[in-house]
Amino acid sequence: MPSILEIPVHVFEGENGVPRPRRFAQVPNDIFGLPIRPDILHRCYTFYRRAKAGYSEDMQLYKWEWPGSTRKWRKQQKTGKARIGWKKSPGKYLGVFAHPIRPMDHRTKIQRRVLWVGLKVMLSVKFTQSQINVVDSFLMKSHKTKYAVDNLRRILGNNCNSALLVFCGNNDANENFRWATANIPAVKIETVEGVNVYNLLKYRQLVLTEAALKKLIHLIEGYPRKMDWLPRFATPNNIPAPIPEKVQGWNKVWRESRMGRKLASQSKEQWLEQVKNWKWSSEPKGALKVPRYDPLEDFRLVHISNDVTQDAKVRFQYLYDSLFDPTETLTIDDDQMEVEHDGTI
Repeated sequence: MPSILEIPVHVFEGENGVPRPRRFAQVPNDIFGLPIRPDILHRCYTFYRRAKAGYSEDMQLYKWEWPGSTRKWRKQQKTGKARIGWKKSPGKYLGVFAHPIRPMDHRTKIQRRVLWVGLKVMLSVKFTQSQINVVDSFLMKSHKTKYAVDNLRRILGNNCNSALLVFCGNNDANENFRWATANIPAVKIETVEGVNVYNLLKYRQLVLTEAALKKLIHLIEGYPRKMDWLPRFATPNNIPAPIPEKVQGWNKVWRESRMGRKLASQSKEQWLEQVKNWKWSSEPKGALKVPRYDPLEDFRLVHISNDVTQDAKVRFQYLYDSLFDPTETLTIDDDQMEVEHDGTI
């Protein structure tokens, strides 16, 4: 049975004298109790160091890139001297090197699983060396650096030369804490997402808040699911299980009972009444029953025409009816209008 790992939780601000733990936080063994793997830590450290180097744009010229002639410097025959070629050869021309520095990318590649295991191994090393400290929060009342130093000295002691302070967000750290720790060279503040093997190796003590510790454990435990590393199939070798073959005679009982009812002396009307009471069943106990009548059997779409050759008045009769009142009649006056001599009516 694995042992239970616990880390004491202290109060960061508000106490004087020897720190006394208020409570203990339990941590999982698969993160803080792994065996030490120096090979994995070395691979992770080299990866982060090369990543910090990044891409270098420093460049030196080859001998053929320097301005000047490429002819033979002097003749060799009948001189008694050594053979010599270009005047711009390495060692003869200032700034020419046999292996000049060229722009290059110093970054290397590494598997994500190695970084994941390396972080857990590094946390196990810190736990073994008693270099993990948990506090309630980093909420400070003052922004003065001397108060932050006093609190760190009280928790870490006077022999600590560097510390990594990890917080979760604005709930467990405020602006006073950020201002107070900004001027301490040996102290670095970091969020949970910034914790890696390089930072844990660089700083001796690790100080986390309770919220940061819970979030760090949650991120490490949920990383395999995020990267889709979990097995997809419930088999020992994680391959799809074979499709089972159809069992011979799985509906033998149902077929015998059906044939027995057909050959029985009961009437056809009783058989139909029994069929009407059948219901749909999703259990594989026999043939699946379906409803006897289709509820959409008599459903029809009517009065929908695609004929474009109809008269416009017939197709849009409802528009004519709404614009013109059919009950309105027009009367025609047959009397002619009288015209005056001057042309006016």
